[in-house]
Amino acid sequence: MKKYILIAILTLFTLSCGVSSQDENREENTNQLGIQKAPINGQPVSINQNISLVFTAELKPSSVTSNSAYIVNQNNTDIIFDTAIELTNSNKTIVFKPYTYFQPSTTYTIIITTAIEDVLGRNLSENYSYSFTTAADSIDNTALTIRSVKPEVNSTSALVETDIVIEFNKNISSQAQYSAAQYIKVTDQNTSLEVPGKIEVFNSLLKFIPTVSLNYDSNYTVELMSSVTDLYGNSNIPSTQDKWDFRTKQVNGSPTGEGFSSIWSLNTGINSSHLAISGTQIVVARAGGIDFYKIVFVNSYPTLEKLSSFAIGATITSLKMKDSYILVGTNGNGVYLLTYKNSIQISLVHNILQGESIFGVNFSEIGVDKIYAVGPSYGLGIFSFNIITDELLLTNSFNTSIVGTAIDVMDINDTFGQSGHKIYVADYDGGVNVIDINGTPISRTDLNISVKKLVGTALSGSSFAGLDGVVAIGSSGKIQKLNLDGTLSAVKTDFPGGISDVYTYINPELGLINYYSSYLDGLIIAQGESVSEVISTGGSVISSAYIDAATDPISNLTKTNSFILILNENGQLGIYNVQQDSQGPRYEYFSYPGAINAPISISFFDSYFDIDQVTLDNFKVYDLNSSNPSSPIAISMTKNINATLLTVSLQPDVNLTSGHDYNITILPTFSDKFQYIFNSGVVKNLSFTMP
Repeated sequence: MKKYILIAILTLFTLSCGVSSQDENREENTNQLGIQKAPINGQPVSINQNISLVFTAELKPSSVTSNSAYIVNQNNTDIIFDTAIELTNSNKTIVFKPYTYFQPSTTYTIIITTAIEDVLGRNLSENYSYSFTTAADSIDNTALTIRSVKPEVNSTSALVETDIVIEFNKNISSQAQYSAAQYIKVTDQNTSLEVPGKIEVFNSLLKFIPTVSLNYDSNYTVELMSSVTDLYGNSNIPSTQDKWDFRTKQVNGSPTGEGFSSIWSLNTGINSSHLAISGTQIVVARAGGIDFYKIVFVNSYPTLEKLSSFAIGATITSLKMKDSYILVGTNGNGVYLLTYKNSIQISLVHNILQGESIFGVNFSEIGVDKIYAVGPSYGLGIFSFNIITDELLLTNSFNTSIVGTAIDVMDINDTFGQSGHKIYVADYDGGVNVIDINGTPISRTDLNISVKKLVGTALSGSSFAGLDGVVAIGSSGKIQKLNLDGTLSAVKTDFPGGISDVYTYINPELGLINYYSSYLDGLIIAQGESVSEVISTGGSVISSAYIDAATDPISNLTKTNSFILILNENGQLGIYNVQQDSQGPRYEYFSYPGAINAPISISFFDSYFDIDQVTLDNFKVYDLNSSNPSSPIAISMTKNINATLLTVSLQPDVNLTSGHDYNITILPTFSDKFQYIFNSGVVKNLSFTMP
């Protein structure tokens, strides 16, 4: 909001360019706050420049306000020029950040009043002023318009954790982020209640971030309430996009409407406890040993085939896989190092620490040549493993006085940041210990939760900050995130159902996805830390793992296909499709024949093709210039699927005729695996003229 000041008051200030001798003397007076450095050297200032003013001492932040530090446009001396004010340089520097650019060829005056004081309570001896002139820069007066909105107008599947975003055609003023005025109003049509939230500005985006989750299956209205300006002060032009509606998606517990489904399940009939996956191999811990499975893709969908079992005469407490090796921690019989080099049978390599209760085992993140084992009474053991000779040696050990009552262990090699390679050990006492790779203890962080498991990784880039670090899962189902240096993160989540496991996956299109195994709710899918879906799995999920569809050598699927393997408390293994796709197969493009005897190529897109439904009966090819244009040409067909793209080649039994017009009719008589029909049930016609 613009503030008005009396012109008469301005006569109290000095409006000269440069710092007065009084200002210079003030710097030498230790009993007085002074100005150390004037912001400008007398040269014209760019219209998009921030203005800084350095003081002789650390300022008291509460004294720096828009009433004690501001800028006046000398061409309109009774109006203050709106800026944000920040303190930098250990609170010795005031930085004025204009909401919009300065006007070109205009004189402005900085005014600092005696209300500003330093941390010792000292003030300026008098009000201070300093004038500068802007350069004759060009300005952009093109209209400011809305380019797009999110969620889209009349969309029906918005996430309940969504932000409301209005994108303009150019960068906008940041004033909306600091103003008390209401810029975006979001109303729940079912309750007529406004959604609370905050405004953020980022370049051309005006964002409304709700401070509560939206309701599932509810209609909302978004309205732009206040005028927005670009960086040159031009206001947006009113449009139909100033107000729009959208609907949040339904709660998912079945495949109906959204494509979430159980596509394979196996009830082992045995109480299982742990699940581990490496490539296409899977091991499941149960009473008396482990079962070994491989992933088999059938018509582009994963199933499990049991290969063998391995008996272990102790209760299994921890299970990990890496490359062709398996680590098993037990209660009372130490650690088993197993291998499945022939990909079918499991064989024993070593059984170490016999007689010890080992509750946490892990391979090093960088390879199987380093192995960790922890136990409440044993402490931490670090072993080196030679994969050529199968020799296993203890290289470092730490007693419980260093690592506490150890319960789980992992390491992270942060090659993207500054944290380096560190080991993390959780203990019964509710803490996480950080140890460097040479075995030197670094720190211990008390989480005030009884930690039972550690997960996490180092991810490149701040866009993956949702789980870049270590996540400690408590026995009560709460989770607490730690930064890679072991310090606490602000992220702490308490799901009503309680969390038993977390798996993190980077989707190339959506970014960071977290799959939370829930004691009550089943499988919880979140993007970053925001819950987007809850899938019922018929029992408390105790472990989960992501199946990489790109491992299928036949269908050559890509990571846009998402499958999760879960293990529930009843010993049931299940594979769930978690790729959202509520549309049937869609036409993408076609290529007409390059020669009279060449095939016609047509491509379709879908995440879940049922290629058995795509047959010759779905296609008709007509020669419109023949003696019988309503009679289709005899054709044969071949199909090729590559990930989400299906290409159909139609080969006419006779040569086509140059100069003739042809029509291809695609009948909506085929669907995907979730019974969504091609082209929403509408006939698709394609035409071409043969060269």
